[in-house]
Amino acid sequence: MESMETAAAGSAGLAAEVRGSGTVDFGPGPGISAMEASGGDPGPEAEDFECSSHCSELSWRQNEQRRQGLFCDITLCFGGAGGREFRAHRSVLAAATEYFTPLLSGQFSESRSGRVEMRKWSSEPGPEPDTVEAVIEYMYTGRIRVSTGSVHEVLELADRCSPADGRAVPATAARKS
Repeated sequence: MESMETAAAGSAGLAAEVRGSGTVDFGPGPGISAMEASGGDPGPEAEDFECSSHCSELSWRQNEQRRQGLFCDITLCFGGAGGREFRAHRSVLAAATEYFTPLLSGQFSESRSGRVEMRKWSSEPGPEPDTVEAVIEYMYTGRIRVSTGSVHEVLELADRCSPADGRAVPATAARKS
């Protein structure tokens, strides 16, 4: 009879490692079970499974869904009437930034309408569409390519949207330019 870890790993095509705590890792990672983290007793027959690539894979898939317009429930509007619109998932924006959390979860009109007008930029008509796309993608994936030509717009977007770590990457690029 197959053990749970062999069956689960075999069906997913992954290599599994059983740790001394009874936690099964699918790759490197801390291997802390949800039961252990909450202080509960997992019992002798319980095993926890962890996939170290799950979060990065999830963020990549969510970004692909955004690119395809799937399940998007918010529109970011740049440049006023006739400007550029970007679709996204409010849950991702709210998780990625301090700016969107109250704006999209409260009684603000943006939360009800599903549209956020992004106005008042240092240059008219606002940031370049490629730069906006790159910053939104950063909110999903944690990856961004910043050039000397885009660093000021990226910094302005980071200031506006307040990603928790959003200024670190463009600030490094700004020092190099």
